[in-house]
Amino acid sequence: SLKFKGTINGFSVLVLIDTGSTHNIIQPRLVRHLHLSTIPTTSFQVMVGNGEFITCNQLFPTVPLDIQMAYFHVPLYFIPIEGVDVVPRLAWLRTLGKVQADFSIPSLTFSHHDTSITLTGECLSPSFAFPPSPSIPNPPTHFNPKIQTLLHQYEPIFQKPKGLPPKETIMTKMIAEMLNDGIIKPSTSPFSSPVLLVKKKDGTWRFCVDYIALNAVTVKDPFPILQ
Repeated sequence: SLKFKGTINGFSVLVLIDTGSTHNIIQPRLVRHLHLSTIPTTSFQVMVGNGEFITCNQLFPTVPLDIQMAYFHVPLYFIPIEGVDVVPRLAWLRTLGKVQADFSIPSLTFSHHDTSITLTGECLSPSFAFPPSPSIPNPPTHFNPKIQTLLHQYEPIFQKPKGLPPKETIMTKMIAEMLNDGIIKPSTSPFSSPVLLVKKKDGTWRFCVDYIALNAVTVKDPFPILQ
């Protein structure tokens, strides 16, 4: 697999060209940010780099993809992945006709609109992009003695989660959206700071973490401003 830098509608993206599968993929977070139009498609399953199968039923028929000043319109399927934003695969490579790969550079050379194009990137393992596992391992029960001392010293600050506060349904939905968009990821840490929702002027909610107690014991690092 080869990784390249590209853009979609002027937004920078990481592109992983993977010859190990047939369907082109786009990251859900990117879809939400760019407000891309989707159409329903026949449901099917795709096996990704870690061996898991994911069901897909949404298609973006013509996404404008710019890779190193070469412009393409690529059909992309909505599938949650990590590490990269867009994964054009065998289905897209077939549309380019004869493609010459040189993994010593590494690069791909092909003809597009009667013009010879060479894309230069970097090699990666095909397992670079795969969705997070739905299972979360159990949190550790033993810590390094120094860490244990620190946790004991600041026990009132780092406390185990005690369930969700009021408006649990709203918070659960916001957490699910952030997980789906790749903004946050599951954690096995038994310690956390309190979470609360603050209502905005437009009636929606802002997801906040209360670090007041943590800030109160944080050692300041002041330094003079250079003249």
